[in-house]
Amino acid sequence: MGSIVRAVEVGFGNTAVITGVRDDGSPRVLCFPSTVAKVDRNKSDLSAGLSSRNTKRVVVNNSEYEVGPEAHLATSSTSVSNRNAEYIYSTDYQALLQGAMSYIDEDVIDLMVVGLPVNNWSKAEDLKKLVIGTHEIDGRKMTVKRCWCIPQPLGGLLYHGARLTKDEFNELSQSNVVSVDPGMLTFDWLVSRGLKLNNARSGAVDLGMSNVLKRLSEEVEAVFRIGRIPVELIDSAFWRHKNKLKLAGRTYPFPVCKKDDTEAGIEFDFSPIIERETESAVTEMVNHVGSGADVELFILMGGAAEVFKGAIQRAYPNHKILLLENHLTAVCEGMFFGGIQYLKQVLAAEAKVST
Repeated sequence: MGSIVRAVEVGFGNTAVITGVRDDGSPRVLCFPSTVAKVDRNKSDLSAGLSSRNTKRVVVNNSEYEVGPEAHLATSSTSVSNRNAEYIYSTDYQALLQGAMSYIDEDVIDLMVVGLPVNNWSKAEDLKKLVIGTHEIDGRKMTVKRCWCIPQPLGGLLYHGARLTKDEFNELSQSNVVSVDPGMLTFDWLVSRGLKLNNARSGAVDLGMSNVLKRLSEEVEAVFRIGRIPVELIDSAFWRHKNKLKLAGRTYPFPVCKKDDTEAGIEFDFSPIIERETESAVTEMVNHVGSGADVELFILMGGAAEVFKGAIQRAYPNHKILLLENHLTAVCEGMFFGGIQYLKQVLAAEAKVST
């Protein structure tokens, strides 16, 4: 039996995990919102036995939490506003990490690959300590022997590299690439020569998708005047409902709606807000990357990739902006592919030393 490699990417907005491997070697990936619901044992379960939520229960600091694809059904809020640079030390992070691991199909993991935003990279060793060891999760024991931590945008680059032919990969290794990962809270970019990173030109700013949603929520509330509108409803207009805002039982074209488009006679154009906020993040990247004259390719990944693509293309109109297939889970899948090669190198080096 070969070595077992798995990957977990706990993001501010979404969590992805490689749960297993298919017969053809491709990974099975599960992605769910980074929602953490504290279990209140004093509240009764209202399901009446009809169905159960697709969640896992984990214990962190003697408190029980639900995480998983349907954790939002167990909480009144899915806000991520309390998440910051200290995220990995938080109860939320540890609950999501354990919950994601509980979906994995193996009890002994030879290598677990995890990722961090670029501006949290100094916490890599602390994250490894959280992952390595034996964990009691959701009624089972799981042991992780090794952990490899990488900057999250590198996962997207590894995903892209794994899909290239040998000649294409050799060409990539000699190319300057900018890997861009617009996350929920941070907008990350990684500049590299192939897989060799350029730390000075890489970076991250706290101008991710949550910043866009915050500005939009203010405008949406001003237009509809029905009180507070959860940002999750606006977020869903981008990806779940694909350019449709579902609000108070009605559906509106998004981000532009003309009076004739709906029975309610509502009119709005939120595209200038989206452009302004995404361009603010991209401007920070341009200040570090420069004009891009020496850059052959921009690789775009992450759940908010499509939202930020226009701003990146406007900043670099002469460049190719490659939106990765499966861009929502590309980082986690790339972490898995990279982990396989990384573990082979580690084991080969250890075998060489032992002889």
